[in-house]
Amino acid sequence: MIRERLFGELLASPTGLDLPSLLSKMRIDAGTSASAAIESILMLSPEVYLAESRWRMGSRGKASRILSAIEVYTSSTGKKIFRASAALSSLSADEHPTADELREILGSSGGRFTLLPNDMIKRNG
Repeated sequence: MIRERLFGELLASPTGLDLPSLLSKMRIDAGTSASAAIESILMLSPEVYLAESRWRMGSRGKASRILSAIEVYTSSTGKKIFRASAALSSLSADEHPTADELREILGSSGGRFTLLPNDMIKRNG
């Protein structure tokens, strides 16, 4: 029952939840045995992964790795507008998406990221 409630909360939040927020939504106090059970379920469930301190539903497939690379890049650089190639440079060449794949993956990001056409981006210099 706890597992179903946990997954329900994560499914309702496409951008994921940090542990304190997740425990709060489930009305579980931190430091209790129920809190420890939640953390154990999160760490051992293949349906859940941690990215940028937020727990999310989904597998660590290609799309997840791409979104994670973009999230890490935006978090570390603070940039809001950037070239996709820069954000994906941490991935191996065979993991780089095609333009259509990237458009589809970003479309499934829950509005966190948007692909801008090149002509909308002004160049410095």
